Amino acid sequence: MNEFDFDFETLRRWPDIEAPNLFASDASDRLILDEAAEALTDIDGRHVVVIGDRYGALTLGAAARFGLSGIRVHQDALSGEQALAANAERVGFGTPRASGTNAPDAVTGTATGTAGGTDAIATATGAPGSTTGTPGTTSGTPGTATGTTSTSGTPGAAVYENLPLDEPLLAAARVVLLQLPRSLAELDEIADAIARFAAPDVVVYAGGRLKHLSIAMNDVLRARFAEVHASRARQKSRALIASGVRRPTDARPYPRLDRNAELGLTIAAHGGAFAGTTLDIGTRFLLTFLDRLDLPTDPPTTPTTRAAAAAAAATPTAPTPVTIPTTPTAPTPVTTPTTPSAPDPVTTPTAATPVAIDLGCGTGIIAAVLATQHPALHVIATDQSYAATSSARATMAANDLGERVTIVRDNGLALQPDASADLIVCNPPFHVGSSVHTGAALAMFRDAGRVLRPGGRLLTVFNSHLGYQADLRRSVGDTRMLGQNPKFTVTLSTRRP
Repeated sequence: MNEFDFDFETLRRWPDIEAPNLFASDASDRLILDEAAEALTDIDGRHVVVIGDRYGALTLGAAARFGLSGIRVHQDALSGEQALAANAERVGFGTPRASGTNAPDAVTGTATGTAGGTDAIATATGAPGSTTGTPGTTSGTPGTATGTTSTSGTPGAAVYENLPLDEPLLAAARVVLLQLPRSLAELDEIADAIARFAAPDVVVYAGGRLKHLSIAMNDVLRARFAEVHASRARQKSRALIASGVRRPTDARPYPRLDRNAELGLTIAAHGGAFAGTTLDIGTRFLLTFLDRLDLPTDPPTTPTTRAAAAAAAATPTAPTPVTIPTTPTAPTPVTTPTTPSAPDPVTTPTAATPVAIDLGCGTGIIAAVLATQHPALHVIATDQSYAATSSARATMAANDLGERVTIVRDNGLALQPDASADLIVCNPPFHVGSSVHTGAALAMFRDAGRVLRPGGRLLTVFNSHLGYQADLRRSVGDTRMLGQNPKFTVTLSTRRP
């Protein structure tokens, strides 16, 4: 495949929301690739990293135009990873390499492999996927992935692999293609990681639509790079080119932790997490209605069925109302690992344990409140954002709730069984990416209707002007308003039998 074979218009957003006004690529993708063209012309693809690729335009565009393979990619949204894989298959690249380590060693130029992970690579000059320089051979490491045919025709070389925002993603990287995030904190975390782990001569080609760029982005990049300059604007897009890394010597600044006296919890947040370490006003309003749900407060009973649990209880225990504390609690020292662990497995509680899900969990505040105030619940926190689930995991660790809450990176509730949850709590987004669109919220409501057991409840907060009540009745069941203030509405929907 060459640059004339690749058509950006063939890319799709699926499985993310698709609509006539939502696009899988834009002019900023093409501008980034054009600005980086000289650097990408004669480079080993394993020295190229793509961050923030929304649906594959940067990764697949670079692979097709410059014949690259072994590109390392980080995408925050799981739907973005899935769309990239689907688009790669659609345009003829096949499936990605299984996530592992594909980074050339920063000192010697060799690549490191991991047992049971990806195939090791002997030298930077040999063929990707080879230990001897012979195209297509593998290291023989148990569990290795063979990858797909590369654009240059080398068998056995995976075009790309997805990795977390950490050292294996960026080690020895010399070119980074970046779709600029709108959040300055997210950009700061990305820039810090590049400056910390990439090669000393790395050059970052970062771009975005003019309406989403700000002068402050230059300042964030200049804190990590000696030289930052802007390209000419083209088709309402602009690129920022950064070079000359200022190598950090301190500890990684994310996740940030802050003690919230109002909740009595420590909140952890990576740069891309919504609202950072603060309690957003929608969630604050929603939490004031938890005491109306009559949730169990006692620890789980030993019987394995709901009927046995009810029979074992001689006298029902009145639920304790849940209130948000107003007296500050003294902070406790917290140690949180800087590298997020692998996602927790989806666990199946016993039939006697009520299941509550924080859908679109963000930093995990709702899940932490549920687990703290209602120890009888098995709590699951789910979000498709890597930054969100990493933040939620750090929040649970900071509050000693790691054994009480299961964190799942998921596209909606795809991994949850039908009729398996008693309660779902949701503060849905009213946008898809940078576009105002209700599609994401409506998909969450449909998921909730499937996953709730008959009689299960969905507690939702949303901007009042969106008027989701009819959608909730259609997707879940009977819906009543619990409260409303000048900005938000809180509803309770009951799953129809």
